[in-house]
Amino acid sequence: MDALFWSHIRANPMLRAICIPWLRWKRKIGYIKYQNSKDSEFIKGLKNSCNGQRCFIIGNGPSLCREDLDLLVNEKTFAFNRVYQMYQYTKWRPDYYMVIDSSIMQKWNHERERTLEAGVVFFANKKAVRKYQHQNAHLIFLKDVAPISKKKPLLKEVCNDVSHNFSIAHSVTVNAMELAFYMGFREIFLLGMDHSYAVEIDMKGNKHVNSNVEPHFKEDQDKLPYFSYKEALTKEYEICRKYAEEHRVKIVNVTRGGMLEVFERDTLEHVLSGCGS
Repeated sequence: MDALFWSHIRANPMLRAICIPWLRWKRKIGYIKYQNSKDSEFIKGLKNSCNGQRCFIIGNGPSLCREDLDLLVNEKTFAFNRVYQMYQYTKWRPDYYMVIDSSIMQKWNHERERTLEAGVVFFANKKAVRKYQHQNAHLIFLKDVAPISKKKPLLKEVCNDVSHNFSIAHSVTVNAMELAFYMGFREIFLLGMDHSYAVEIDMKGNKHVNSNVEPHFKEDQDKLPYFSYKEALTKEYEICRKYAEEHRVKIVNVTRGGMLEVFERDTLEHVLSGCGS
């Protein structure tokens, strides 16, 4: 079901009253089935597989550059969505690639094969996994019903067992943090997470247009405007930070500039030199 379908449900109280109970029942059945699936078993095998190691979660902000990706060839990395736009410039490929938003996969279907260049690919879309039937493509389960309103934080708490389900959040980067926690990483570095968007929607539902924000991929022909429920996403990052602190995991933002100040800052060069946080 596409984004337009969900927007109609959220906008119409009668449709919500009819559809939400049915969707909850359907998701419950899906949740039970998923726990016994091969994809769930694969994720179980990742538990604590990188215990004590470090990883990099790479956003698609305009600060992301080829030179930085080249430095991460031998690091454990997570990346998302249209990051394959950078593949033509670098030998780097992510170890773990995730797509949560089905509309993204539908919109760029003709380019989606390039996602399989990553080490492991996670789709939150059963059709995508079935289509490729590739050994490195796996389904992940998001346990929740489509939210009535996106203005508020969707994440209530970090999911401890992602072999059962991941959380619904405003960004796939949150899901990558959940997976990194599950895999036992003790240091998580954030790169290319500028936390600035052409269109931002605040907690009151007001829209803010930032004309000076660059597109996430400058070479895009379509120059798509990225938007975010930024205040709600910030609250979700704060939940991730608190979880990390409680479990003695360090999250450090090494993005070049940007607006994300939830996590402590450092530079990529400092971290890679062995002198970092």
